[in-house]
Amino acid sequence: MRKPATSGSQHRLKIQFHRFLVFPLVLWLVFLSVVVIFMMEQRDFAINDLQTRTQLQAGLLAEKIAGKLNTLELLLLMLEDRASTLDLSTFSGELELNDYIRSNLYLYGGMDGICVIDPAGNKLFTTYYMDSPALVTMRESVLAMHVDQGITFATNPFWQARSRNLVLSRSLLNADDVLVAVVMVLVKSDSFFNGYELAQVAGLAEVVLYDQKGEVYALWVNAANSSVDPASLDNLGDIPGCTESGSLSIDDTKIVGGSHTTSFKDNLMCSMQLEGYPLYVGVRSLVPVAMQLWDLSARLNLVIICGVILISLIVSLRLGYQTAMKDYLRKEMVDTLEARVETRTLELHKAVSDLERLSELDSLTGVYTRRKLNVLLEQEIDRSNRSPSVFSIIVMDLDNFKLVNDTYGHLVGDEVLKHIVKLLEERIGESGVLCRWGGDELLVLLPGSGLDKSLVIAESLRSVVQEYPYSPGIVVTLSMGVAQFLAGESVTGLIRRADNALYRAKTAGRNKVF
Repeated sequence: MRKPATSGSQHRLKIQFHRFLVFPLVLWLVFLSVVVIFMMEQRDFAINDLQTRTQLQAGLLAEKIAGKLNTLELLLLMLEDRASTLDLSTFSGELELNDYIRSNLYLYGGMDGICVIDPAGNKLFTTYYMDSPALVTMRESVLAMHVDQGITFATNPFWQARSRNLVLSRSLLNADDVLVAVVMVLVKSDSFFNGYELAQVAGLAEVVLYDQKGEVYALWVNAANSSVDPASLDNLGDIPGCTESGSLSIDDTKIVGGSHTTSFKDNLMCSMQLEGYPLYVGVRSLVPVAMQLWDLSARLNLVIICGVILISLIVSLRLGYQTAMKDYLRKEMVDTLEARVETRTLELHKAVSDLERLSELDSLTGVYTRRKLNVLLEQEIDRSNRSPSVFSIIVMDLDNFKLVNDTYGHLVGDEVLKHIVKLLEERIGESGVLCRWGGDELLVLLPGSGLDKSLVIAESLRSVVQEYPYSPGIVVTLSMGVAQFLAGESVTGLIRRADNALYRAKTAGRNKVF
């Protein structure tokens, strides 16, 4: 009785929902979108600031390292100038060179070792008491560069005893510009970086000194932000993302103040060339780490804003609910009356529908009546005339059914008929429609079935009735006539052909299918 009234109340509440929830929510979403856009712009500014700080860090380190190398190169130039006045092929000249080195270069704190060799590879001066295989190989490589390739000044990386080094080498020429020796200065390049100072830069992962080929001369790794193994890294390309940055690949770089800056996924790589040297300082920062505090603050602000939005929507919904309830109480009596009228109308429609349904179903067997079957046959004929579809019918008659009624009475006869109808319905299933044509005559409509298929179905129905009698003493069989619809045929003509087939089945001795 109250169901229609409840439905009407929901309709009114839905109107209030749009008024008190959707409209405020749209306004809040617009506001939130503006806030998010503003915060994204502010984050871009913060990332640009991070880029500027990374570029500044790369520039400061490049200037610092270039200053140290300039000092060393100046000392080498002084040594070259002095060597040009000496005859290094004599013992006195060699001794004078050694004295000059000890008094002017050997005490310089920026060097970790110095060695002078002649073009034949003989050592004229060295600070190493014992030569490791790595030192010998390095000296041979540098000597080949100056003697065979004619290079006057070179920088090369050198790895020894778990330490990275930078080798500065210069050709020493006599007054006739003839190469008389090569001086090599060994510097521990890892000392270029102050780890404590670099660790204070937010998001910094690695700082690397490398050449145009990507060979690493010096490396500082912040273990808190980087997974790079310093001991196994020999080339810049082995650092995550660095193959997309610096001098190796600058397709997507910005040049600001001489610094190449490349932004890739969650990373920022800035590289700066050392003035006067074919070396670069690369600084890689992790954007998520550097922006961690900023992002945390932004998320907190968004959570607060969302909380305010949620509370305001709850208050608005509460107000809308109270408004809707007032309207509902004011119209409750009218809604109740309308509900009763609608309920009575539905009950009347249901009674009419039940009457119509009962008129289509046989009261004894529960299958369709002849009236309903005529409608179904007309529909199938119309469908077949409009499209290339087939259907067939089976007309069946209970053999000697009158004898059962006369012997056991009509009540038993009714039970036998219901038993046979149940067997037929179970066997037919979804493939056809069973109806009671009249008395002990039944008819099956088989949509989509041609004559051959319908004969198979009819034989199956006949055998199941014969196989499962009502009782051992009461055995009733079926005689059947099958007919397939022919184009242009009427319902009467179709049924007449099926009746003729049924007559032949009975004439042939009953319990047959024709």
